[in-house]
Formats: sequence, structure tokens, C-alpha cells
Amino acid sequence: SLTRTPRFAYPIYARPPELQDGQIFHSRAQIESGSLAGRGLEIAWLDDPVDVFFLHIQGSGRIKLTNGQTIRVGYAGRNGHAYRSVGKEMVNRGMRTPDQVSAQDIQSYVRTSGSAGTNLLNTNPSYVFFRKVALAASEGPIGALGRSITPLRSVAVDPDFTQMGAPVWIEKTG
Repeated sequence: SLTRTPRFAYPIYARPPELQDGQIFHSRAQIESGSLAGRGLEIAWLDDPVDVFFLHIQGSGRIKLTNGQTIRVGYAGRNGHAYRSVGKEMVNRGMRTPDQVSAQDIQSYVRTSGSAGTNLLNTNPSYVFFRKVALAASEGPIGALGRSITPLRSVAVDPDFTQMGAPVWIEKTG
């Protein structure tokens, strides 16, 4: 929804204007507790905190609004905190073994565990901010180079290890 309602209570935030690249900003827990509330940074409101969390991991997505329209959002920056794996945290707590953790398992746990699920998500202090992007419905999500990714041809890289735009060769059997 473009407005907060009892059902749509989880915001997707635009990047705060005072946030500078590399700056350490409010943690996920602080933001989820309302440190940015009421500043007009809300792009949209979702009905599921797990969807918000996984949108942060993906970095871009489509949001289908209550009126049937779709808006597209892309990465606009982050809060400067290091990403911490929620799956690894589940293993560290003895909740799962490494072979049991999956995105679906994390989603299921958070959706059925109330505040314990929220607290688990907040062990990852990293938070991603978004911007609206104007793309045709046929275009894929925006990658780190600011262009739509190509299905079966684009690969996610960590710019600390692979220069953006550098060719990458991957061979795989099976």
C-alpha cells in the first residue's frame, strides 16, 4: 500500500538524505523500532516483515499495490552495518543444522514465531534503502551497474573481490 494501514504496517524506506556512503547509520533494530518513522521516507508499506527482509537481501523488486498497480524499487544505499546471516544465527543458536537452513525455513520460522522471529531478523544489523525505478514490465531487476540484469547471463559479485563490469567466466557441470 502507499499508505500505512493495520494490514500494511512494514515500510520500504527511501535513503535518508543525510546518509553518506560508508557512514554507520541506525541499525535494523533501531529502524524497525521507528527511528525513521514519520519523516516521509516511506516508499510503500508491505504486509509481511519477511518480505521486507528478503527484499533487502535481493536489493530490488516489484511491489504489487492494493489498486493493482506495480511499482519497482531498486537499491539506493545501506546503513553501513555489516550483513549478518540469519541462517548462520539459527545454526549458532542450535535451532537448525547447516543442512536444514533455507530461505523458506527462515520465512516459516519468522512468520510463526512473533517477537522471537523479529528478534532473529534484527541480529542482522544491515539495512537497505530503496528508490523507485522506472522500467518496462518486461525488463528484469536493476543490477549493481544500474542496468537490468540478463536472465541466465548476469551474476551477483562482491565489488570487494570482483571489479564491477569485469568479465566473469563460470563453468559448471550438471
